[in-house]
Amino acid sequence: MSNLKTPPTAASDGSASTAVANRPSTAARLRNLAVRHSMVLVMVVVIFFFISQSSRFATPDNLTTILVAAAPFAFIALGQTLVILTGGIDLSVGSVIAAAGMASALIAVNFPNMMWLALLVGLLVGLAAGTINGLLVSWLRVPPFIATLGMLTFASGMAYVIGNGAPINGVPAAYGAFANTKILGMTVPVVLMIVAILALAFIMKRTTYGLGFTPWAATSSQPKSPASRPAACCAASMSSPGFSPASPEFCSPPA
Repeated sequence: MSNLKTPPTAASDGSASTAVANRPSTAARLRNLAVRHSMVLVMVVVIFFFISQSSRFATPDNLTTILVAAAPFAFIALGQTLVILTGGIDLSVGSVIAAAGMASALIAVNFPNMMWLALLVGLLVGLAAGTINGLLVSWLRVPPFIATLGMLTFASGMAYVIGNGAPINGVPAAYGAFANTKILGMTVPVVLMIVAILALAFIMKRTTYGLGFTPWAATSSQPKSPASRPAACCAASMSSPGFSPASPEFCSPPA
């Protein structure tokens, strides 16, 4: 029995023509691509500008220095991305970094043979701050601006209390040695930054939790689900003190 092919109808021809007509032109696609990745283009221009100004800019040593300096801020930005995607904002990140760094340094001074405890305390301080922020926003319906502003004041005060208003001195060398340890030729902060970026990309694209964040959340008046905001706030605050051993200035109270 032969297979008979049904000739296309006028309706199908019309829909196909409409789809072709509505397809954006090549110029429009290129323009949209340039707008979506405008910051990448700006960064490329800046990189080439500095390369043209100094022959040492593109050297491996300088690249390593830039990556190490950028790692703490990249970690903070990853956490803040989740907060912004829930339609919120976190003003307390700087003070949480100061409080976590001071608490971690205090443990390192008093227990010089337990560096793991100092790192753990720093992360726990960030986790506690993020949990409080998330619960205030999600359960008590406090606006994120007000909740995190209050946490900013509280964490700043705690940083002063922990250090009695002064930086913590006498931190063991092993406290900063963690940041200088190399894995595959890269320092630990850079490795952790790369792993965190890849992990967040996987979470946002491949998990139900990540797919729950929508681009319109930052401008929508509809709040995210109660479960997503505490988790986002915890991730943001835990990412803040994650690199406190990498920067000595984190062992000082906020200015």
